[in-house]
Amino acid sequence: MMKEYSLQEIFDLPEGIEYINADSHFEIKNGVLYSWFKPNDKQSVRLTKMYVNMKFIKVQNPVSFMEAVNAGLEDKMIKVDVTELNKKYGDAENGTCVLNSYWNNCWNSLKCIFELLGKTEKYTNKIINEGKWYIKED
Repeated sequence: MMKEYSLQEIFDLPEGIEYINADSHFEIKNGVLYSWFKPNDKQSVRLTKMYVNMKFIKVQNPVSFMEAVNAGLEDKMIKVDVTELNKKYGDAENGTCVLNSYWNNCWNSLKCIFELLGKTEKYTNKIINEGKWYIKED
């Protein structure tokens, strides 16, 4: 489960980090809380009790494969999302995909990731270069 932050906590963290709550996105810039549903629709928020009690989840941005490997070497859990690769290279008619749903987007150790890559010979290069890699936050 992703860590939840209170409004006070996100004001204490560095500005420019994107958070979500349900369908809304939030960010603090110059001490002001902004909210949006669509990327080009950011609006400053008038703080009400609703926002004070709200919990926010930090939006995680993908990292490079090497950053994920280095984090794995430090015993951090990593994952790869190949949803887009399955759409691009998979064959729905034959039921084939780049990476089955059991492995896709699941936190694993570096050892498990390398075992997984060894089983996907045909797509290993694509997974490494085009997959979206993430590092689990502490």
